[in-house]
Amino acid sequence: MPEISIITPCYNAIQYLPTTAQSVLNQTYKDWEWIICDDGSTDGTSVFLEELEKSNSKIKVRRSTGKTGPSQARNLCIRWAQGRYLAFIDADDLWVPEKLEWQLEFIKSHGSALCCTYYRNMDSSGMLLSAPIKFPLKTTNRILMGSSVGCLTMMVDRSQVGDIVFKDKPIEDFLLWCELTSRGFVVDCMPKETAFYRLVPRSRGRNKFKIMVQRWELLRSELGLRGLERGFYFFIYVLKSFQKQKRPIFPI
Repeated sequence: MPEISIITPCYNAIQYLPTTAQSVLNQTYKDWEWIICDDGSTDGTSVFLEELEKSNSKIKVRRSTGKTGPSQARNLCIRWAQGRYLAFIDADDLWVPEKLEWQLEFIKSHGSALCCTYYRNMDSSGMLLSAPIKFPLKTTNRILMGSSVGCLTMMVDRSQVGDIVFKDKPIEDFLLWCELTSRGFVVDCMPKETAFYRLVPRSRGRNKFKIMVQRWELLRSELGLRGLERGFYFFIYVLKSFQKQKRPIFPI
């Protein structure tokens, strides 16, 4: 049984999926399985995944019944996962080769239930768009409400947190981390850059105004915040969002 299960929802990702696959295959830590859900792709993604699955017994492709969205696609992958630890990467993002090795060593040495790392944004060509996006060494529920952590950096110890389910809501990863931290778990941050989040035209991260509106609504509807408390955490989140510099640095 593999120690780590890598979870990837995938929809029409043929343009970037090969480089994402290479970043997973290049991991220095090898005791993993990679479960990919093809969520109704209509481009060349399905053909590529078929060949990828044939080439490596650790790669398992599952297919949804039509386009269900990233939450349900991740949940389908998780239901098939055998590893104690879950790691997440979308079909257009990248990891550094040591990501799993470093993070697993960190999570074991700290006894972490949840662990994130630093990451950077990049554009469709691989040009970096931000300075390292950093997080506190420990993120509690209240800190998280005014912040966010990158799903592509998270590692979850299922032996501590139990079964997890992404809600079919906007910003579903943020909601899951809020749910887990509300149960008393803390997100430990390994202070190293391990991942690159690709901002492409269809990325949810591209539309900052839409994300802010969704965040404002979720603070009320899902997290139960009202009045000044809701406004305080939203203000902190907006402030941190603008502090994330967007300036080309160099291609990776």
